[in-house]
Amino acid sequence: MLRTTLKAALVASLAAGGMIALTAVPAAAAKTVITAGAGSSASCSLTASAKLAPTLKNDWTASPGDSVPAVAALPTTTYGLPGPVTTSAKGTGTCTGTATDGINTAPITGIKKVTVVTDPANPGTSAEATCSSLVAGGESTAEFDTLIEWTSGNTDSIANTTVSDSTFGVSVSPVGFTFSGGTVSGSFAGGSVTATAAVSPSLIAEVTQGQETGAEAQADSYTSLGCEPTLKVKTNSHGTTASLKGPKGLKSIVVASGSTLVANP
Repeated sequence: MLRTTLKAALVASLAAGGMIALTAVPAAAAKTVITAGAGSSASCSLTASAKLAPTLKNDWTASPGDSVPAVAALPTTTYGLPGPVTTSAKGTGTCTGTATDGINTAPITGIKKVTVVTDPANPGTSAEATCSSLVAGGESTAEFDTLIEWTSGNTDSIANTTVSDSTFGVSVSPVGFTFSGGTVSGSFAGGSVTATAAVSPSLIAEVTQGQETGAEAQADSYTSLGCEPTLKVKTNSHGTTASLKGPKGLKSIVVASGSTLVANP
């Protein structure tokens, strides 16, 4: 009944030339997308993890001088798969810095997401995928593509940064890896983006662990941290035998505290 009455009143109003008042709602202000250029900079602290494929595994290297003859007789045995090793990493970060396009300016407060992948056109050496080659920088011929999504400290947004074909190296201080070079586009286009990925002491211990000895196998005092194969030594009335068990391998790298990324136009 109420609906019918209101409808009739509306029809009557229109027939009489009446007008209906409408309240205008102001449109929300459009966000400005700032492409960081001259006068911009960012310094960030990173946390990330990287998956490796294939898994890195060290080989058993024949040790004819081992104190256990059965172990000394074991031949060199390959466990690592053929390379190249591909990397897929994701992370976030907190930053200090400023993005400006010469007209608009916004503080850079963080990295919403950074992704790093091996460039399929430049995957690196086809050498065996071992933990030892990682330490030696054996994958340094690979090139990497990076996408950085920035976080702004105000309502404006900052255009993404893309780095194509950066290169990989080994960092001594902090111990870890570096990414540098390549072609930068988007925010900081034509400039430089460098990153240092510090690794944890547990990873360092894993990739630098020595090969098990026969004496360690007999004393049951050796535990592979992941990269190294292990020995099984048995002694009975017929003598002593030795066999090998392949390593679990290194599947991923966690980037620890102390990792940084610096961007400049």
